[in-house]
Amino acid sequence: MIRVLVIFQSLYWIQGITGANDVHQPNTLWVKVGQSATINCSHTKDATHNQMYWYRQYHGESMELIVVNFNKSKFSAIKSVSESGSFTVNDVNYNDSAVYFCSLCSVIQNPTDLIKKQDEFAEIKCAHTVNNYDRILWYKHNQDTGFQFMGYIFNESPNPEADFKSKVKFSGDGRNNGSLTINSVSVNDSAVYFCAAYYTVL
Repeated sequence: MIRVLVIFQSLYWIQGITGANDVHQPNTLWVKVGQSATINCSHTKDATHNQMYWYRQYHGESMELIVVNFNKSKFSAIKSVSESGSFTVNDVNYNDSAVYFCSLCSVIQNPTDLIKKQDEFAEIKCAHTVNNYDRILWYKHNQDTGFQFMGYIFNESPNPEADFKSKVKFSGDGRNNGSLTINSVSVNDSAVYFCAAYYTVL
């Protein structure tokens, strides 16, 4: 994952955040306004993982898939071999301040936004169609705590992290569809939540 943060008027800081050991992105890039920022992504999976997806997430908003439908004068994506690819943001400016990251599979998450009253519950759904992937992982991100791993559902078995056991519920099947339910929401639950598909290493 790549976070683009505004440091001051003429410089941008691009920081890499990786969520798994088999997908690699750069840690830090310094980019001046008007220059191009190229983010490289590689993986150590087999050659059947020949597709790469690029996402963008603005602060406080949901992720959006941008490699499929993007302005070609602003963005460009290259993938000449199955193991690696790159994504370039041209003419960097303030509006490009966001989190960028690559993925080896397409995961659909909905709804894009939720507004809830205190003590209500919130449900977020996640679906994927990746063969042999049997886990759906859930993450929480906010400005104060950064990224937090909430837990996962393996096949039909939920496995929440200790800090989230009393707060959330995982349901569904990690092989295709799952959901995250947040019980009795409060101000502390205001964040961006996202899911990822993964597989069991034997």
